[in-house]
Amino acid sequence: MRMRYRLKTMMIVVAAVGLVFGMGIEANRLYHFHQHYQGRAASHRARAAYYATLEASAKRDERFSIDYPEPPFPKDMKILDLSGNEIGRRRFRSFGTSEELARKVAHHGELARKYDRAASRPWLPVPLDPPEPE
Repeated sequence: MRMRYRLKTMMIVVAAVGLVFGMGIEANRLYHFHQHYQGRAASHRARAAYYATLEASAKRDERFSIDYPEPPFPKDMKILDLSGNEIGRRRFRSFGTSEELARKVAHHGELARKYDRAASRPWLPVPLDPPEPE
């Protein structure tokens, strides 16, 4: 039995193969978006947990919640060796009051929920992240 290859048949075959390849490429792209958004959600969940721990400490210990106009120590301190030569610098961070930390917990919790939703629907656009509260 001899099979005839007509132009119409070949066009249908090429279209079908192109459709299969296109679906594979799109599935791969959506899978990578899904993985990326899951990673972002996990990162924001970890940050929210970190700030929640600091907030609990701030509520427990009043010295965290004192609002100094300037920190009681310089923010950028020189590290000196025994002969007085500078060998490095150390930066200190102020964690803020418990209210500021609560805002950061809420902010990162909301971003974690946003990226969880984005991971479950990677074909939808994701709005830009709002700036982190001060």
